Amino acid sequence: MPALWWMTSLGNEGVTYGDFNRLQLQRQRIAEELTRRGFTNVRVAADISGTKNGCFISIAHLSHPVPNRWWEVIIGTCDGNNIQTAQTVVNQAFNAIRFTW
Repeated sequence: MPALWWMTSLGNEGVTYGDFNRLQLQRQRIAEELTRRGFTNVRVAADISGTKNGCFISIAHLSHPVPNRWWEVIIGTCDGNNIQTAQTVVNQAFNAIRFTW
């Protein structure tokens, strides 16, 4: 059975609501930072995805009612029942996001 771990945070990337070009640039910076931190197969589309230590992560940005804020949802799943690895990889992705602010 795969392990699943997720977390959310309220991002404040200075992205004006509806400014999807700026949000896409922020996603690119996050993807570059994930790659720098050892994630592989990093892709940017409607979300950001990548792999590390046998885990797959996905990062989504969802609009928040407060202007210029975004919910960041990070989901990680790993082969086997290793919750600790899933939690560690999701935390590493979270730290990569914080580094890009």
